[in-house]
Amino acid sequence: MRDIDFSTMFYGYRFVQTGSVFRITYSNGWADEFRGSGFRYANDGTPTDGTVKSYAIFSHSSRLAVVDGLNVSVTKIVDAAETFSTADDFRLIKNAMSGKDLLVGGQGDDVAFSYGGNDRLLGKGGNDILKGGDGNDTLTGGAGRDIVSGEKGADTFVFTRTSESNTFNRDKITDFSQQQNDTIDLSAIDANESARGNQAFKFIGASEFHGKAGELRFEKQGGLTIVQGDTDEAAREAFIAASLAASINIRGADTLRSP
Repeated sequence: MRDIDFSTMFYGYRFVQTGSVFRITYSNGWADEFRGSGFRYANDGTPTDGTVKSYAIFSHSSRLAVVDGLNVSVTKIVDAAETFSTADDFRLIKNAMSGKDLLVGGQGDDVAFSYGGNDRLLGKGGNDILKGGDGNDTLTGGAGRDIVSGEKGADTFVFTRTSESNTFNRDKITDFSQQQNDTIDLSAIDANESARGNQAFKFIGASEFHGKAGELRFEKQGGLTIVQGDTDEAAREAFIAASLAASINIRGADTLRSP
């Protein structure tokens, strides 16, 4: 995902200007889209009033990323766009994202930061970097080899498919903290693929797999902690839920295993 730079809005060649959508498309196929309410425009097309609720970046009609849950005056974005520096752009986004926000990446290698509030970060495709900041955040890397950091607060690291993190495509949690009540959420994954319904995992600590589908364990490897699950009874394709960048004795309470 490209850097946020609102100054480019003055160099668009096609515009959508309605009461709820202000969209700028550039000659290279990229586009910025602001959605909200009460948008009004000057004779030259510059927004003069309204509140921005979401901001999205597009490339050739494909949405790459979106920030939802904003509440910022569109005139503040115009003011930031009038300078060539991006420092005020990032400061504006940081202040606007002090609440409960939703950040959604695309299929590329995204970098997403949240700030204050209990936020949700979704990386989707690509090798993403997600950082939660303050608050009790929920981070889902999705497909790709992702690096996720909860930072402050009781954060939840979500895995929804066994393919999201495996031996060759392992996600890393950089700062898992039992003291902050961080949690690994595997509740969307069926622990036994051969049984009807969505089964819960059974946590077996540091014990080896017993050839039974539905077991969840951890082991320490070279200063890291690996969380593994077996969904096929033979552990021949045991998925790696996460690699923790510290040597930790994982407890059952550290994981959400029930569907």
